[in-house]
Amino acid sequence: IEESHRELDVFNVRIDEESVQDMVFLENSRSPTVCMIYQDGNGRHVRTLEVLIRERDTRKGPWRQDNVDPDAGILIPVPPPWGGVIIVGVETI
Repeated sequence: IEESHRELDVFNVRIDEESVQDMVFLENSRSPTVCMIYQDGNGRHVRTLEVLIRERDTRKGPWRQDNVDPDAGILIPVPPPWGGVIIVGVETI
């Protein structure tokens, strides 16, 4: 948030994933980046989306991981200097 702006600019974006289990903002990213774990007919997957503030939209993020642990449901953002995310399942991390 910049000091020169006294109001927050809020907007909605649409995502294609229907069954989102967890969603977090990643730390230490160039632009605001959301990481989500979701389920579809092929299992659970993790993907990232970059939030485009000026365009009020999203685009594919820097990475994705298909077919993670079917019980994975928690994402923990890892702070700098490492960055990334920890995916937590019932019996796996």
